[in-house]
Amino acid sequence: MRLLNVGRRGIIRAALVTAGVLLIPLWGSVFVEGWNWDWRGFAVVAAFVFIAALAYQALARTMSNRAYRIAAGLAVLTTFVLIWTNFVLAVDVNTANFLFFGVVPVGVVGAAIARLQARGMALALCGMTIAQLLVPVVALMFWKTGVALGAVPVIGLNGVYTALFAMSALLFRHAARTHEMPTRLE
Repeated sequence: MRLLNVGRRGIIRAALVTAGVLLIPLWGSVFVEGWNWDWRGFAVVAAFVFIAALAYQALARTMSNRAYRIAAGLAVLTTFVLIWTNFVLAVDVNTANFLFFGVVPVGVVGAAIARLQARGMALALCGMTIAQLLVPVVALMFWKTGVALGAVPVIGLNGVYTALFAMSALLFRHAARTHEMPTRLE
C-alpha cells in the first residue's frame, strides 16, 4: 500500500520528533525532584510519539490541501494527547480512563472507510467527537461515581478534546469543499 510508504525521510522526521520529545522527560528525570522515569517509561513515550509522527507523515504526504494537512495534524495531535493522558491516568488514578481508548478505533475505522478522503474524514472526526462525548456518560453509568466534584475537571477536559475533534472535522469539511484536492501520490 503506497499510503503506508512514508519513505526514509518520513521515518527520519518521525525519529527526530521522537528524540526531541524524549528530551523533555529526560530533562525532568535529571533536574526535577520526584520525576524518576525508568527505561520502560521512555520506551512507552517513544512508541506513542513515533506512531503519532508516522501517522501524520502518512496523512500529510497524501494531500497537498493546506486545510487537510492542518486537520490531519490537529486530529493526530489530539488523539496522541488523549491516549497519553488517559494512559497515565488509567495506570495511576482510575481504570475508567481506559474507556477513552474506544474513541481511537472510531477514527481509525472511519478513516479506513473514507480512504482518507476529506469528506469521509470529516464524518470520521464527527464520529470521534460523538464517541468522545459519550465516554464520560458511560463511565458515570458503570462506575456509579455520581456527579462529584472530581467529575467537573474530567467533563471540562473532555470538552476540550471534543472541541478539538470537532475543529478537525470542520477543517476536513472545509478541505472537501475546496477544489484543490489532488493527491500527491497520483
